[in-house]
Amino acid sequence: MAFALAKGMKNRFSGIRIFFTDPVAERMELFKSEADGNGACACAGEVCRAAQIVFICVKPQAKESVLPLLAAAEKPVVSIMAGVPIAVLAEAMPKAEIIRVMPNLNCLVGESASAFSCAPSVTPAHRETVRRLLSASGTATEVEEPLLDAVTGLSGSGPAFAARLMAYFIRAGEEAGLSRETAVGLTRQTFLGTVRFLNETGTDEETLIERVSSPGGTTVAGRRVLESSEAEGIIRGTVAAAVERSRELGKM
Repeated sequence: MAFALAKGMKNRFSGIRIFFTDPVAERMELFKSEADGNGACACAGEVCRAAQIVFICVKPQAKESVLPLLAAAEKPVVSIMAGVPIAVLAEAMPKAEIIRVMPNLNCLVGESASAFSCAPSVTPAHRETVRRLLSASGTATEVEEPLLDAVTGLSGSGPAFAARLMAYFIRAGEEAGLSRETAVGLTRQTFLGTVRFLNETGTDEETLIERVSSPGGTTVAGRRVLESSEAEGIIRGTVAAAVERSRELGKM
């Protein structure tokens, strides 16, 4: 995720300088080749001293080893550690301006649906700068911190849920007689095209559904099965379970 964010920023903003560190040698080489060969740092503390804005892109379990290295930070610090509250980060870095971010996997292809929340100490200028930096890898929406759990369940975990639905479509296509290659191609293009149609035309989901549903046609026949099933409840329960787990992790 760190590499994806850095690459997005590098591609979007000419002249930006990326400083980085990673305990894995292969990842350091990747950063050197794709981000900025002169930005390699020996540790997080060195990155903090060099950079104007610091991004912490580690698993929550690593916070105990990483946060002490940034204790003296007096600049914006952006954390993507799931479930680690602003209050905990602020206690570890009392002079920093703390921003929490929940990106998602689609960041790797420049299509992340990120949400972020700022501590009261974050200045309007830094708030806008962080938004612009995150937008280099997709979209960035500011929310109140308690809503980051909902973001985690919806868009953070969402790519896995969406991919599972697509896998169901592919299997259904195969059962109807299509080859796997054809079923995969048609399914992916259908999902991709639907999102693009909604975004580019400004149509809402319910309007699209009605436009495709000719009276007595195939879509209506399929909708009759789908909408009389427990599909909606299952999806809502799926997202709710992910939201609840995010809240639990935040208490650990």
